[in-house]
Amino acid sequence: MSINELIKSKTFLFGIIILAAYIVISAIIYNSVILKMENDMNADNNIQLGVIKLSDSIRLTVDSAQDVVYFSQKNDKKRLKSSLLKLSALIGLTNKRFEEFNKNLEKFPFLEKTVLPFENKAYYNWKNLIVPILVTLIIHHKIMAKSAFMEPLFINMYKAGPNYAPLMEQAFEHRVKDASYFHLILNLIFITSFFLFFIILILFIFNISSKELKIQESEKKYRMLFDGVGDAVFLMEYSKEGFPARFIDANKAGLKRLGYTKGEFLNLSPLNIIPKADYDKMKNYFIELASKGYLTYEANHLTKDGKIIQVEAVDNIFDIGKTRMGVCIARDISARKGLEKKLLDSYLEYNNLVKFLPIGVYQATTDEEGRFINVNDYMVTIFEASGKEELINTKIVDLYVEGEERANVIKNIMKKGVYEFEGKRKTLKGRIIDVYIACRLKKDGYGKDMIDCVLLDITKEKELEKRLKENEELFSAIVNGMAEGVYINDTRILYANPAAVEFFGYPEKELYDMHTWDLFGEKDRPVIKANIERRLKGEQFYFEYTFHTFTKKGKEKYILFHVQTIVYQGRFVSLAIFFDITDKVLLERELEKEKLRFQELSETDPLTGIFNRRKLDNILDEYVKLAFRYNRPLSLIMFDIDHFKEINDNYGHQIGDNILIELANLIKTNLRETDFFVRFGGEEFMILMPETNLAYAKAKAESLRKLIEENVFKYIYGLTCSFGAVEYGEKDNLGNTQDIINSLIKRVDNALYRAKENGRNRVEEGL
Repeated sequence: MSINELIKSKTFLFGIIILAAYIVISAIIYNSVILKMENDMNADNNIQLGVIKLSDSIRLTVDSAQDVVYFSQKNDKKRLKSSLLKLSALIGLTNKRFEEFNKNLEKFPFLEKTVLPFENKAYYNWKNLIVPILVTLIIHHKIMAKSAFMEPLFINMYKAGPNYAPLMEQAFEHRVKDASYFHLILNLIFITSFFLFFIILILFIFNISSKELKIQESEKKYRMLFDGVGDAVFLMEYSKEGFPARFIDANKAGLKRLGYTKGEFLNLSPLNIIPKADYDKMKNYFIELASKGYLTYEANHLTKDGKIIQVEAVDNIFDIGKTRMGVCIARDISARKGLEKKLLDSYLEYNNLVKFLPIGVYQATTDEEGRFINVNDYMVTIFEASGKEELINTKIVDLYVEGEERANVIKNIMKKGVYEFEGKRKTLKGRIIDVYIACRLKKDGYGKDMIDCVLLDITKEKELEKRLKENEELFSAIVNGMAEGVYINDTRILYANPAAVEFFGYPEKELYDMHTWDLFGEKDRPVIKANIERRLKGEQFYFEYTFHTFTKKGKEKYILFHVQTIVYQGRFVSLAIFFDITDKVLLERELEKEKLRFQELSETDPLTGIFNRRKLDNILDEYVKLAFRYNRPLSLIMFDIDHFKEINDNYGHQIGDNILIELANLIKTNLRETDFFVRFGGEEFMILMPETNLAYAKAKAESLRKLIEENVFKYIYGLTCSFGAVEYGEKDNLGNTQDIINSLIKRVDNALYRAKENGRNRVEEGL
């Protein structure tokens, strides 16, 4: 058949009609089905993203409300304030996301029967149930925190909000239905246009290629969104028990933070990034997550090199078929935790500084006239108002005095964010006061500008500054005219009056360049350095001491110091006032020498040069107390010269004195250094022997007796002595120390008496 015949044939015409019909039908199908399906998919994507954002916003808002209740119950003011600010911000964010979500729904009428009823119910619950409760909680959190119905109320808030999983299932079913419909249309097109296979094949390939590009582009967008998130995002598969079983995917931020390649990470168990010490805590979190379907919590993540990172995690779990999946978004809060600690430390330090000071605190608007939003009690006192209501109803601009403009203040606050200044204000009673004000710009719960301010009434301080200046001039006149030395110092001399400069003999500039301790002797320098270090730390104490010093010319001096801690030029220093007591010290030294000399004379027997009875009384008191307290041995020997009266009568008292001297010298050279040799009276002598028992004392007495008997004296031949010896014991414990001493002396005297009764020139022990 020729080409002309083919063109004229009914078959060709039918083919043309079929081809035209195919083209028309394909065009209709393409416009009404394929494009609609693409629009549906884009709509689903937008709605899914909106629902996720909205769900997260409401969940975070309710979590924040729970924090408000918790910190209010715990009376944690700092965290309560932070939670209230966060709650206000989240309410505004959720309202904004609802508005965006509603606008998106208006663009896609086909969602009216699927998503719109669910969204209307969620929005109604949010606007009419959740928001009023949250606003009431912000205002009356102290009252509501005590209510027992708050916990079930929060549970109902969660139920009242949009839920991520159901909408995802609806969107997924919608996509599956569209895809099935699409494939059905393609099969019909393939069957009905079999004889135009080549043309249909080309169109099919073109359509599939186009669709593949769309899918790839969509997947690319999702991957860009997934990897573009600054926080770590992990996709996990969960076990039937509700615990993470394995990682499916992780974004770049998560891999970079933990230090793994993607291949290494996907081979890890989720437990590998959790410190072992946190296993029990995380197990409880996973149990709660399985119960709620979502959870926000703080945890620690373990990097490849063993470093621990603090994170705030938001977990969502959902089912795809029979597989339970989960998404974890983990934000690194290490810096925030560090900042929170610094803020807490700063708050505590600030609180310690201002807790005893009268401080006004208020919140205000930033408009021209200015209105107080909230004021504390001390603001009422400062501005002499009858109450908070009167002050809040007063325009802030009416409190300004002539010459000061509120517009300039607001301009600086808006420009700098934080602004502090001094100025004058007028109280409600018309009194002019000096004030210091520090303000910080912030947003309220509706995103409007407002300011938090601290106000100090510094009227008295200003008056004190004026008086202080006058007093400084007076102080300078007084101190410079004092005859006593005065100086202020830290490690160096900061100020010295003329009397101090003259005393030390250094030129003023040279004196100020010296270390303070260089003015004093080596012995006193450690004490001076230690006291200076204590004062520089702010320790308050009074110090009075006598120091040894030398002038520049080397002249030795003694000075009496009176030192105390003061604040000078904004720091702690020492204020010293000193007196030249050199003459007094030298005189006291001479007197001390005289005192020692007279004491020695009063305790020494003038004839023999050994100790006298006064010394014996003193040392007996001391050693008896030691023996009694520590149960130590103590012995006493008493002896006298036999027939000494006859010697005096026959040879005279001068010879008797010489014999006493010669005898004392003989005995003292044969005693221990620890023994005390005493002339008790006349020809009687005593030996006190610490740490000595009776056996040794008797042996010593016997050796001395023989020594005397065998000695050849200068003025007499055959001199002998009788001895008595006793040891301190229980029988001497008759009462106080003096009673014990009297008992010892009586016993040793009796022992001496028995020695004389039994023939003299012998040793007897006390009974």
